Amino acid sequence: MGRFAYINGSYKRHNQAEISIDDRGLQFGDAVYEVYSYQNDRVLDDDLHLNRLEKSLGALGIEMPITRDSLKIIVTKLVKMNNLKTGLVYFQISRGTFPRDHFIPKKKIIPNIIITTKSMTILDNSKMVKPINVISQDDIRWGRVDIKTVMLLPNCLAKTNGRKKGCEEIVFVKDGFVTESASSNFFFIDGDNNLITAPTGDILEGITRNRLFDCAKILGLNVIERKFIIDDAKQAKEAFISSASQIVKPIKKIDDNVIGDGKNYSICSKLYDTYMKKVPKIVE
Repeated sequence: MGRFAYINGSYKRHNQAEISIDDRGLQFGDAVYEVYSYQNDRVLDDDLHLNRLEKSLGALGIEMPITRDSLKIIVTKLVKMNNLKTGLVYFQISRGTFPRDHFIPKKKIIPNIIITTKSMTILDNSKMVKPINVISQDDIRWGRVDIKTVMLLPNCLAKTNGRKKGCEEIVFVKDGFVTESASSNFFFIDGDNNLITAPTGDILEGITRNRLFDCAKILGLNVIERKFIIDDAKQAKEAFISSASQIVKPIKKIDDNVIGDGKNYSICSKLYDTYMKKVPKIVE
């Protein structure tokens, strides 16, 4: 049976779901999105992700087209329709449909809303998590990366370039300082067991990133948000990326530099397992 999607008030099979050619998200990237994880009947940080969805919409002057409670009802139904056990829930909301014009319409238009699910493996614990290699690249994205828009072409190009070089992710560098990765936040552990990550401003403030701050405190790690150069990260004890789908992913190499001894990821493992213990049970 084919997967179902929710689009503008209706549940439709993917091959029957349609959006207008004049959708401003399609024409201009005038849309935002949000993703959260669903695992074994548990939603991971859905309220925090919906907070950020509303914040992104507000930054673009787009009205939230549906209440939060209604969104949760839709997600619950969609999860059941797709028999989702473990995977992702994806939201996309555009400004709406309007004849193509670079000016944002003065006329009030109805936002278009799309919700889909995707089955994928999210590991219960850190034992099966494998480290990855990353490379550093110039950050050529637009200035408002704090808004979670669908304008991800620079991210796609960067990740594809990384994959050609055998890397699963990349690390962006802007004006000499590390910002984040193409689809995740970036962290490293220094020799004093401080958890270092870039400050907000040149990054998207990740939900999992912020929850990991809480986990770090439980583990007695000092969290420091500051600017740093790529060489700081290359000299780290451990380094990792975080996202809703990967939680914590250790990094073995940055460019040609092995991180730490290239074998020990004990702090990454503890952060992963602590996070998974903290996620709330889904409310029926």
